[in-house]
Amino acid sequence: MDLRWPREAMKRGGMYFVAVIASAAVSLLTIPVVISVAGPTSWSGLIVGQTVGAVFAVVVGFGWSVTGPATISAMQPSERVVYFAGSLVTRVGLLIVTAIPYGLVVYLVSPTDTSWFVNAVAGGCVLATGISSSWFFVGESDPARLLLYESAPRVLAAIVAAAALIGSGLVWVFVGVQALGELFIACTSAASILRRERGLRLNLSVRAACQRLGENSAGAMTAITSTAYLQAPLLIVSSLGYSDLSAFALADKVQKFSTRMLSPVYQVSQGYVPAMPDLQVTLARSKAAAYAAGALAIVCASLFAVVLPVMSGPLSAGGIEVDLAMSVPFAGALMFVVVTGVIGPACLVALGRARSVALSTVAGALAGVPVAFVFGIGWGAEGVAWSVVLAEGVVLTYQVLALRKVSKSLLASET
Repeated sequence: MDLRWPREAMKRGGMYFVAVIASAAVSLLTIPVVISVAGPTSWSGLIVGQTVGAVFAVVVGFGWSVTGPATISAMQPSERVVYFAGSLVTRVGLLIVTAIPYGLVVYLVSPTDTSWFVNAVAGGCVLATGISSSWFFVGESDPARLLLYESAPRVLAAIVAAAALIGSGLVWVFVGVQALGELFIACTSAASILRRERGLRLNLSVRAACQRLGENSAGAMTAITSTAYLQAPLLIVSSLGYSDLSAFALADKVQKFSTRMLSPVYQVSQGYVPAMPDLQVTLARSKAAAYAAGALAIVCASLFAVVLPVMSGPLSAGGIEVDLAMSVPFAGALMFVVVTGVIGPACLVALGRARSVALSTVAGALAGVPVAFVFGIGWGAEGVAWSVVLAEGVVLTYQVLALRKVSKSLLASET
């Protein structure tokens, strides 16, 4: 039984890592620039806007980032462009429909003494990722195009935006440049795919769009509910008006960057687990991937808990300090996220249990969001941070039990 990780998959994973690390590194480096020029309060407002943008981006993306790669991978090249075109029409429609509700939510949750409009533009940069083509390139196992059309332009836009902020001292210039960059990325990456099929006609029918939404409902449920309990805590801290919003926002931002930097691990796992048609091999690889993810999660969480308090000062240009009381719960949440990032999309989806992944995120949202309010009222921002650990723990428990159940069921059917 061959349980070795394919060399080609590891090579692609290395390229994915280059793309992700470049984007994350530049984004992290812009944090002290923005804080030093605009101050911690204005920076926190931008983060709140980006958080709202992340929630609505998942609604716009409607789960294609979850189910799209596996679907594209199983299709013939000629079918892929048609599938992508249909998803793009649907997602652009969702973007138009959600624009006004998005702006209203940013207005309601933006911290006082910050510009809600600037915050909305900052969040709009994240919202635009809902129509991103990155999942298509992942499904094609084409990290070179992902780097060329998505990561490299985004890095360049961040660098230009930071330079514009330093030169002008105006936050709206910073977010405006980034917004133009995201618009450019969305248009050029989509065009690079659509032009492969000459004479392609886009089906603009509302009925067809609704049908596509129904077909992708499981992936959408997974993405939307997981985003709800991941992004809600920061919005709760902001709406409750806690003074340590900046520290919470910084810890939350670094944790999400850490998760993004580990995304190549998830992508390689998605290619590793279902690589063999033999059920026994798939089950064995699922188990191996889960254990590897657990070991990696412990290492990453330990480093996060210790390093963040040390680096929070330099990372924020001396404007924000994150202590152990704040970094430890975020480290615990990161540990669970690393494991579920492999067990869910790689193992359960490969075994035909995408619905279990969706239900696990629903369970996490139902447990985490109400508890975040209760913990926030009782113990402040640190209490909200611990609610994230609880939510991620529920997701992990559900997925582990589901994986054990499906493994036993499939093994029994084989005998």
